[in-house]
Amino acid sequence: DFETLWGILEQSLHKTQIKDLDAIIERKRLEWGEGEVFQQFVADAVCNASWIEGKKPKDEEIKQLIVAARSGQLSDVIELYTEILKKKPKSDEVSSNKQQEAAK
Repeated sequence: DFETLWGILEQSLHKTQIKDLDAIIERKRLEWGEGEVFQQFVADAVCNASWIEGKKPKDEEIKQLIVAARSGQLSDVIELYTEILKKKPKSDEVSSNKQQEAAK
């Protein structure tokens, strides 16, 4: 479901990384269609995303993200949470708090 997918993303990637992953997958969907090459590309892109150190999702969660990305659902989740609801990933909030503490 949308909440589960967003929960995986927001714990494991920064907003810029989430947007970049979505952009490259959707760009390739338009360029290549949804054939076998695209399907493999999605799996590779998700597996090789710039996961925050120590925060890479479990294998089952990676599989969920791949299925959602292949169907276009992941793009819908990202748009809903980042553009419509204006949510920031928890990983960004943690980074921001650390920067504020370091500045004191």
